Amino acid sequence: MFHNLEKQIQAAFSSRLEVPVTLEQPRDPLFGEVAVPVAFQLARSLKQAPKKIAADLVAQVGEIPGVASMEVAGNGYINIRFERGAYAAALLAGGEPPGASKRARSSSNIPTSIPTKRPISVTCGTPSSATRLSA
Repeated sequence: MFHNLEKQIQAAFSSRLEVPVTLEQPRDPLFGEVAVPVAFQLARSLKQAPKKIAADLVAQVGEIPGVASMEVAGNGYINIRFERGAYAAALLAGGEPPGASKRARSSSNIPTSIPTKRPISVTCGTPSSATRLSA
């Protein structure tokens, strides 16, 4: 599902540019989930500062479903934060997080349950109240 949001972000930027758009993971998690360094690629050909290009791109792209915020950081990175609350609520409810496509969910090869014959320990409260369950 994280991958679906990445694709959506990449598509939103790629539709406005003629250069390949790559996404990076920020060095510090406080910066967000994804960073877009495309402004640095464009700076030389546009003869503008990467920071200005990044600000213009953020304004042009606008809102992306599943994205809480986009901000220009440093000399021209675009840091992106996901809507974590909506994402988590959708996962817990068994639905799709914001921005996820139905096709991506149906083609997923990820198992929804893992068969096991080993007992599973579940701890609720204090460690001495652990209960063994058979799967």
